[in-house]
Amino acid sequence: MYSLNPDLPVPLYRQLVEQIISALESGTIKNNEKLPTEYELVNQYGISRNTVRKAFDTLEFNGYIKRLPGKGTYAVEKKIRNLSKKKILVFTGSINQFDTVQDPWNWNLKRESLNGIYQKASEYSLGIEICNFFNCDRDIVSTVIGYIFFSIPDEETTGILNFKGLPYCVLLSSPHVRADIRSVICTDSALETYLAIIQLISKGKKNIAFVGPLFNALDKKISGYTQALVDRNIRFDSALTFNSAAGSMEEGFAAGVKLLESGVRINAIFCATDTRAFGVIRSVLEKGLRIPEDIAVMGYDDIEECVNQSPALTTVRVPRLKKGIAAVQKVIDWHQAGAQYLPEITTLRGEIIFRGSV
Repeated sequence: MYSLNPDLPVPLYRQLVEQIISALESGTIKNNEKLPTEYELVNQYGISRNTVRKAFDTLEFNGYIKRLPGKGTYAVEKKIRNLSKKKILVFTGSINQFDTVQDPWNWNLKRESLNGIYQKASEYSLGIEICNFFNCDRDIVSTVIGYIFFSIPDEETTGILNFKGLPYCVLLSSPHVRADIRSVICTDSALETYLAIIQLISKGKKNIAFVGPLFNALDKKISGYTQALVDRNIRFDSALTFNSAAGSMEEGFAAGVKLLESGVRINAIFCATDTRAFGVIRSVLEKGLRIPEDIAVMGYDDIEECVNQSPALTTVRVPRLKKGIAAVQKVIDWHQAGAQYLPEITTLRGEIIFRGSV
């Protein structure tokens, strides 16, 4: 298969490297095809095992082959080879030790999407570098194939990326974004809230309160809430809404107390985050009311602590892991297609996870 000449000035290991690369590029060696073992090449070509090992080390370092312990050495797919030693920059806004202590809930939400990003990137031998902010001079380099943002980048950043045709993706909770943002992976929080309220109504809950942001242009849950009431001919009552901007457990508790002391009849409370719902549950129980018999409580996010509540929290599960995976794939597809790629907004659906609070 290979022709090695010890009389050439090129080292034998390098000759073997070049011939294997040539076979990979020509298709003589197929994608994911198993290569001969080190011992087989030693016996076939009368070269030392160190020569074969050095060739394989070089090929693996450059992304042409992969060694699987106990299984053998395999050719790496061309589309993956072309991405080896490249990386994607991920702009989280901020994830550091301070975040994990001061805002553990937000950290957990980001962490799941990050796990999806790392998982998908590893399939292509892509590196991931976490950054806090975009810097044009620093970040537009040949080793970077694209960019993922956890929050909406400013217009200057998107202007640069769009002008240069550089692949990027923004992770959001709503498909409603600025017109200049061309590539988005999102959930539809308005639709998911709408379906959650419809479920509560189907269970006989018609006096449903809403705890969450009422005036945030990026958080559309309140529109889903109001539309569900309209579609089921239930009158919207502003007294059943509590504007909660911070999203903390303490704010949820304060919201629950205020709603329960308002004198307005309530038999269900929908919260725009699970952390708000945790506070609401505490306020309901401290009033001596039963969940869900007297008041049902539903959250949004499905963070790990939901199952530890008493009762366990019914909530909307957001596909954060899938969002991370889809973002990496979108950047790779764009990078490989180049100018032919048409960026788009991709919406992933969440699901209601029923537990004891409804």
